[in-house]
Amino acid sequence: YSRAYDAYIGVSCDSFDWLRQLSKGPNQYCVLHGTVDKKIMQGRKKSLWEQHKERVCWVSPMHPCYFIPSDLPQFKPENFRKGDKLRLCLKASTPTTSLRYVDEGVKRLQQSGEPNIEIITMGRLMPIMSEAFPSISHLVTQGYEPDYYKFEEMMSKCHVLLPLIHPWEEPGKKYFPWSGAGKLSGYMSQAIGLKLPLLVQEEIKELYKEHLVDAPVWSYTTQNMSDTRSFVDAFGAMVKELPGYLVNTSAE
Repeated sequence: YSRAYDAYIGVSCDSFDWLRQLSKGPNQYCVLHGTVDKKIMQGRKKSLWEQHKERVCWVSPMHPCYFIPSDLPQFKPENFRKGDKLRLCLKASTPTTSLRYVDEGVKRLQQSGEPNIEIITMGRLMPIMSEAFPSISHLVTQGYEPDYYKFEEMMSKCHVLLPLIHPWEEPGKKYFPWSGAGKLSGYMSQAIGLKLPLLVQEEIKELYKEHLVDAPVWSYTTQNMSDTRSFVDAFGAMVKELPGYLVNTSAE
């Protein structure tokens, strides 16, 4: 089957014995989503790894050979006028401990009046934010579309993405290099590919900074679940500054 091609590129190599796949011939290549297992790097398969590693690449800047899967469908942006509601998008699967950050950010804004924002939880999972944080439930809506193209179009209408990736949280650890996983967050490729503004943890911003050039990025630091101050400050700055950026880009 593969002999009919100059190159056979496996894009889901993490899910099967990819060293065996690479051993089939010099036209076999693999795209990995995370760090190579230490058992391979140090075990009996180490010689195979050394032999074939030049034909492996990753979808994360935490690795020597990588690319960002950001060649996404492009859509004409909607015009944004002064006074329009800001659409803040985050993953429906975000843990409650990280959703708390958004709750704290909104509460700070509510001290000066009701913020003109909509919080959209993107994904097929039912949002838990409304139930966990009833004081801001009226601002939360769910965004889900099973069709890939239509989902990307929906994502393109977000005014800013909030990945809420945190190093102290088990689901978030895999997106940091020191965790040993070194995986790409889909929200990062979405932000880059769709040229969307971003509010993200500082270490993640640094990892992707050379790719985050088409839209503004706000960042914050955090050490633990209760360390929300930096996020709240960045969240407030983002809500204040983002409308001006959107108005200006709509006028171009």
